[in-house]
Amino acid sequence: MSCIYIDSSVYLRLLFGHRGQLHLKGLPALAASELLAIEVHRTIDRYRLEKAITDRDVGALKGEAESFFRRLELVTMAGSIKRRASEAFPSILGTLDGLHIATALLLREKKYSDLRMATHDTQMQNCARALGFPVLG
Repeated sequence: MSCIYIDSSVYLRLLFGHRGQLHLKGLPALAASELLAIEVHRTIDRYRLEKAITDRDVGALKGEAESFFRRLELVTMAGSIKRRASEAFPSILGTLDGLHIATALLLREKKYSDLRMATHDTQMQNCARALGFPVLG
């Protein structure tokens, strides 16, 4: 079965209606790190504090996000993922991106040999390509 790993940049563009979003409907199985949920909730809260969204928006956005998360295969950040994220990668990556890439590597190794990566982050795209992932975004 085919699967696409999505990082936070992909879902946040979709959730907030930003330009250049990837449309995820009709795609094969979707997977992500549990980190996605944390990053999405932190972003919603940041937008609220910056007054970019209202308190009413917060409830609607969180509800929409939770509904989306239920449709994903959310991968728990196990020790093996954290260990891999702390090792070297073929290109520059921040900590959170390293956790996303390490999760995708584990998924590809254990379950989806044809896993594709969806991200709008340039550094993550570069690293994913260097690791042999087809990249969307």
